[in-house]
Amino acid sequence: MFFIFAWLNENQDGDSFEEQVPLLFLGNHLRRQGSNQTFNIIFLEGYDQLSNSFISKLKAVGFNLINFSSECRRLMKAFQKLDRFGKTGMLWFLRWPALLHYVKAENIKKQIFHIDGDIIFNARPEEIANDVTGLTFVLQGCPAFVTITNYDWFECYCEELAKFHRDIEGYSALAWQERVGWEESDRERWAGSRDRRIISHDQDLLSHLIHTGRIIQDSPLEFVKRLSLFYMENPLYFDSHAKIQLSKDAGLEFLSDGNTCYVDNQKIAFWHFQSDFSRYVNAAIVLRNIHYPFRFPNHLNGGISRKLSLGARRVYPMTRSEIYGSLKELNSDKSDSSLSFADIFNCRAYWEKGVFANLSDS
Repeated sequence: MFFIFAWLNENQDGDSFEEQVPLLFLGNHLRRQGSNQTFNIIFLEGYDQLSNSFISKLKAVGFNLINFSSECRRLMKAFQKLDRFGKTGMLWFLRWPALLHYVKAENIKKQIFHIDGDIIFNARPEEIANDVTGLTFVLQGCPAFVTITNYDWFECYCEELAKFHRDIEGYSALAWQERVGWEESDRERWAGSRDRRIISHDQDLLSHLIHTGRIIQDSPLEFVKRLSLFYMENPLYFDSHAKIQLSKDAGLEFLSDGNTCYVDNQKIAFWHFQSDFSRYVNAAIVLRNIHYPFRFPNHLNGGISRKLSLGARRVYPMTRSEIYGSLKELNSDKSDSSLSFADIFNCRAYWEKGVFANLSDS
């Protein structure tokens, strides 16, 4: 059973929400894949801003919609100090107690999967569920993908969230002191990393809890041996996710058959279109259209790369919905003018030299 949390900003409607969190696109994509998995969309705020037509469309593609606004307001009142992080930051923190509340109310006891709304599946969700059966972990420190079999995970999180809420500065200061060895836990526990002294969203808190062993996290060093799919929380740093899973981080062979993508003959589980990867793809689409002959720029590298990426995105700033629509593997018509993932992940175009060995095959 898969869960996605969603909320709308004050002035948003369904159409503007879909531009940045393309749930209709995801639902249609899942139908084309032939998936029968149950997907629950829990709206923490803004459900009443959706038109009946938009709600009907979400249901028509197979989503189960849950209006959790009333329960969320009670959580926000109980954790009102979190409003210092803005509404989005506050709801990131509160999605986990909200999920615990829901699964208890519905008497759900089986393994559950949380994904962010900016994930698009490469493998079918059924393949992923089977691949990680029985496991509990946050993917590489990023809650864009979380699988929970042991429900004690929720209790650990909620207990620590309460401590954090009581003394945000004090808890953060102690957590900062406990960062020693974070590089090792990033690699070996998939704890991720953080660079803010004040814990500012749930990813920071989860990273700290995994690093210090205060929350359940099955050992990637053990379970990756059984995985048949390749997982990455940020495709912009493809190689950083390959070392533990493929025992290499250079000379990777990326392959796309026009529908499904593989790395070293291992099927990629999904694509996470988090903000920086979306910016990277946006710039790549613009630059490819003008036959740009060099590596696509990673704006996070600063300097000329940042300027080039920013310039390309200013020429044609794309919503996530538009980015999805421009990628060959995500669209059934596979227009020749579309960008293939193989145009991005190859030895000539990928921003970091040496990571990929393959030429573009599109």
